[in-house]
Amino acid sequence: MNRLFFLLILLFIQRGSAQISDTILDMVISKPFFYNVINNKDGHILTGSSDGIYEWVGNDYKLLDPSKGYVTLDQKGRPVILKEGINKYNEKSFLYLLPYPEMIRDEYHASGNGKFYIVSGGRLYIYDIVPYRITYQNHSVRTISQEITGTYSGIYCKGRRLGEGFPLFSDGYVRKIGDRHFLCSFGLVIIDRDTISPLGVSSITIDWEAFSEPVNDILLSEYDKQYYLSGESSLFQLSADLKSIKKIYQSGKGNKNVTLIGQIYDRIYFSAGNNLLILHPQTQKIDTLTSLQEPVISGFLTNRQTYLLGANGLYAQNSENDRLEKIVSLEKAHSLVAISGSEIAISSDNGLFLYNTVSRILQPLIPGVEFNRRALFIDNNVLRAGSINGLYSIRIQDFATVIAHNTVPAQKQDIPFWTKAGLAVFGILAALLGFLFYKTSRRLKKMKEDYEELSADMLTREKIESYIRDNLAIASLKTITEYFDTNNSRIYNLLVPDKPGNIIQQLRFEKIQEMNASGASASEMAEVTGLSESYIRKVRSKE
Repeated sequence: MNRLFFLLILLFIQRGSAQISDTILDMVISKPFFYNVINNKDGHILTGSSDGIYEWVGNDYKLLDPSKGYVTLDQKGRPVILKEGINKYNEKSFLYLLPYPEMIRDEYHASGNGKFYIVSGGRLYIYDIVPYRITYQNHSVRTISQEITGTYSGIYCKGRRLGEGFPLFSDGYVRKIGDRHFLCSFGLVIIDRDTISPLGVSSITIDWEAFSEPVNDILLSEYDKQYYLSGESSLFQLSADLKSIKKIYQSGKGNKNVTLIGQIYDRIYFSAGNNLLILHPQTQKIDTLTSLQEPVISGFLTNRQTYLLGANGLYAQNSENDRLEKIVSLEKAHSLVAISGSEIAISSDNGLFLYNTVSRILQPLIPGVEFNRRALFIDNNVLRAGSINGLYSIRIQDFATVIAHNTVPAQKQDIPFWTKAGLAVFGILAALLGFLFYKTSRRLKKMKEDYEELSADMLTREKIESYIRDNLAIASLKTITEYFDTNNSRIYNLLVPDKPGNIIQQLRFEKIQEMNASGASASEMAEVTGLSESYIRKVRSKE
């Protein structure tokens, strides 16, 4: 058991669980040869191997018996080896967790102490069991509602991809209002909840000329029953019968970040650049309430507090004294949602966090994962957060468990004198070895740089853009990663400072202009670019 081979950490989905949970592969051990894994009568983990019978607690192990082969329990519950081996194999229920899940092979599994163990093909796979679920794996999830999930590779309803008539992807919110879903994209797609089919954007007599930019959010005013939509730099008003639309606000030069914040009574709150604004629908008057030192990206309202999120932290303004205060710093933040009267979930490029407004403590829920803007949603006491690699779902009641799972408490221990002396000697020896380590590390660094240079030559931004141009109708982050046999993070790194979706969108616009100049029809453009004919006609009418 002296040679361990550790593979890269991967994410897998554990389906069919009664609770919201998932598995994350922690390590793979390839030597010795493992035959099977079982639980003993006390729930401990035992493996049979070519080195003998091992007992496992987490990732730690000890040899119980040097006997080799398949382990089982005798009538007294003691571990013994099946001398005749296993004649008939029945367990295959967790093959989907393994690499190449379509390959039918032996698989034995057991669980204990927050770990899940699988033996297959002579290897031992050890997984962490985490108190949340990951779905839409390898999809970049951009927006979420009760039934609709928007990704860079399609729009889905309860796991089923919606086909013709729906956008290929969306960067805006999807909001459920009444019995309809309003999908904010290049225009506004209105989806009937019962039939899950577009009502036909072109059949709704809306002046599409008013939409001079992509739409990112919508709300229905409880006061005047009108719809209000935010674009990149504008605020629009859509009539209750969906038949007329007008622009009621245009941000100044450079203030392109217009965001709907919410409504209180008859007032509509929205932001433009650094400013929080109030619209009075009856008079169409717009007032500035407050300003940040950075653009407002997201926010929400309560009767006493207004919470605003910038890329570098969270701000709060008390409605009684209008005092604005930065209450927590957080880099690359972009979305927030109220969990309760005292808890706020915040997503960022660096993870998902929980902030308590009473204790003023920020704690990590899912650290180290890049989450997408506008992909944060609460439904039936479950927090759903879209990332570049999938959709995370966490029950609110499990927050403390998730936070504890991410936190390893430090244990204070008294160190005996002889231990301290031994550590001092060890320090001296380490210093003597330092020079050799320094020389070796420099050599390894050079080897790493050479490897990264070689890797960079294999896949470049130019190759990615060439693939997108040749496959505009189907291009998405998912198809790019599948074509080049790579992962989302590498594609993002190669395209910095741009994002895949923005490049796809830009190349589609360029193709529309090229085909329009050559006299191509809207249907021909739609077939080549993957965009809807109605949107292409709108773009052409502006040229």
